[in-house]
Amino acid sequence: MLLDTLTDLTHAIAQGSLLVLPLMRMQPAAFRALRAEVADIVTTHEPHRDLTEFRARLTERGTWQVHTLYSPSGRLNDMAHDQKFFVADRRFNAPEQPQLARLFALFDGRLNAFNITHAPPGSRLMRHTDPVFFPAAPGPKAQAIEGKMVRVRLHLPLDSNADSYTQFATRRFALDEGLLYFLNTNVPHAAANDGVTSRFHCILDLWLDDWLFTKLFAPAPGDVDLAPLHRLSVVERADLLTRAELTTALAS
Repeated sequence: MLLDTLTDLTHAIAQGSLLVLPLMRMQPAAFRALRAEVADIVTTHEPHRDLTEFRARLTERGTWQVHTLYSPSGRLNDMAHDQKFFVADRRFNAPEQPQLARLFALFDGRLNAFNITHAPPGSRLMRHTDPVFFPAAPGPKAQAIEGKMVRVRLHLPLDSNADSYTQFATRRFALDEGLLYFLNTNVPHAAANDGVTSRFHCILDLWLDDWLFTKLFAPAPGDVDLAPLHRLSVVERADLLTRAELTTALAS
């Protein structure tokens, strides 16, 4: 799918014609360092205990723990503001971790949420949606697109396995470690870790604007890398997306 304009992307999200899109690949050395930082955080800090505390009955099975990297309180276990449209005085909660700080700095000013999620083996999230479109209003550093602010969700898998996936109706996608993906949370979706190892993802919710579209989504060539993230070509994206989709023959 070619997304030539910001409006094309917005319509694809609203219509559900775009579900998943690989965007960038993290440099291997930086990715290894990032994984080590996340391992340090999850072993030394208490998480927000479970997503069921954040949204009633969201966890179908097991646990789905979250460490919050961007909140007004500065605590890594504070998800109270993640789904709010705009909250002043949010701050990055892990400045002592250089790779996480580098990732935060790439998108500072466009961030709405920045989390680490941990799904132990056997954990599942129920089918749900997450808000994407918001009324245009002052506050976030984003632009109004056809009268709406658009919040996009990016996933960076850190540790995963072939039986960890996100599902949209009958379509399942297994995401590769070290790649940055767009996931369309405007469409009902579920997630599961049916494997025997834990699933760790970095998740970023970002306000969409021309800069973000050009850097992440637009097919145009040029200087669009965001070190340590390297932009994938259109051909690479298509190939990775084909490999990511597990099956199209599942019951919804």
